[in-house]
Amino acid sequence: MRIYKRLSCVLVALTMVMTTVHAAGVSPAEALQIKADIKQLVDNYAITRDNWDAKAHAALFTEHARLIMNGAVTEGSAAIQKRVEGLNHDGRSLHMMTSSQITIIDKDHATGIQYIAVYTNTPDKPVKEDESIAVKGPSRMGKYFDKYERTPDGWKFTERRLQTVFTTAE
Repeated sequence: MRIYKRLSCVLVALTMVMTTVHAAGVSPAEALQIKADIKQLVDNYAITRDNWDAKAHAALFTEHARLIMNGAVTEGSAAIQKRVEGLNHDGRSLHMMTSSQITIIDKDHATGIQYIAVYTNTPDKPVKEDESIAVKGPSRMGKYFDKYERTPDGWKFTERRLQTVFTTAE
């Protein structure tokens, strides 16, 4: 009897996924590819940001994209590049993209929620690249609310809004 209940739950979940994908006008295979491409975009955001690669970071956004960080709005990929160039590069950061939910609107548009934990520290003295820096925990944890668009260069952010949920108490 338990196996039938589990099988029923799986069939209901598959039906819901298929209905959603069909409503968006994409096949299940296309949906998987879209979600994989967007997941790569999100991962590239963290990697380019942590490596201070402002040009590659800005290239993840459309020309007129909006980056909203706790209410502060940066508009356009050129301004996003300048924002990263203007940050303090003395410290280190590690953006951990964790749980995610991607909703496909159509073959060229999607939205998403991405959970994040950010570890940061600016050491008192210079450290070698392979040297560890002590931290007490994540400096920030929150959610990104994203809008994505497929461009000729692949998927890009059209909007990324950070909502900080927790910060490290000092």
